[in-house]
Amino acid sequence: MLNDISLSLRSINKVLSRRNMPNVDKEKYRKIFGFPVKDYYERLGFDFEKESFEISGTEFIKEYDAHYFEAELHEGAKQVVKRNQEVGIRQSILSARKQQQLTEEVTHFGLGSYFETVSGLNDHYASGKVENGERLLKQSDITPHESLLIGDTLHDFEVTQHLGIRCILFSAGHQAHEVLSEANTEIINHLSELEHIISSKYGTR
Repeated sequence: MLNDISLSLRSINKVLSRRNMPNVDKEKYRKIFGFPVKDYYERLGFDFEKESFEISGTEFIKEYDAHYFEAELHEGAKQVVKRNQEVGIRQSILSARKQQQLTEEVTHFGLGSYFETVSGLNDHYASGKVENGERLLKQSDITPHESLLIGDTLHDFEVTQHLGIRCILFSAGHQAHEVLSEANTEIINHLSELEHIISSKYGTR
């Protein structure tokens, strides 16, 4: 939902510049970003035998957190969740953000009333979402085959495969369409496309 690519780029490039490493542009970023995030850092050129991932990873998070309020929601994001709520569709957030920061961001963007559960990680190293996804399904009594996860990375698709739920990937997020096409699932280019998809599946009007 959050369009934070520019913020992520600015933050990682500050970390790279402090080490006299080449900066990354949006096109390259969307081709090499992925999970686990530690692997993405290695693709950027970090050598964890010389400096631990915890140092550069924490440095990035500090840069990002200091300016997260400058990011905006993707066009149409709030309209989609508002519409879903109006027709009675239950909604939750499953994120690789640290729980405290995620909760603050949901509040900042005025989204809290639309979601039953907001589930983040216990640390900020973004290792993955599978365990939290399993917990979310169990605690919220969610039926997998009646559920849909909307994500923007191949890891989101991997999570849905593990959980047994349907996945739709959004190509305007952190990974390019050509990367997402490796997954055998539907890809949308704009969040407005979701209304038709969801109404077809759930019979909403």
